[in-house]
Amino acid sequence: MSIIVLFWLFPDIGARGQFGDTFGAVNALFAGLAFAGIIFAIILQKKELELQRQELKETRDEIRGQKEQLQAQDQTLQKQNFESSFFHSRKIRAS
Repeated sequence: MSIIVLFWLFPDIGARGQFGDTFGAVNALFAGLAFAGIIFAIILQKKELELQRQELKETRDEIRGQKEQLQAQDQTLQKQNFESSFFHSRKIRAS
């Protein structure tokens, strides 16, 4: 359909060539814009990966701190259990 319209609008072959050359330049423009878009997307992904790495590092540090607190709580609980058992056995012996 578009070929028929082009033949009707541009009966001269030279005019058709100029019309096609116009779209050739537009094609180069769009190719350049697409390439620039790809570069921009790569830069955005790089920044996002850097943010994710930083967040992962902070998460690891937080988990490490929680692990240390849990170990301290476990030691305190073991000490309390020992003391409770010790004083309970002394109370039984004293009775």
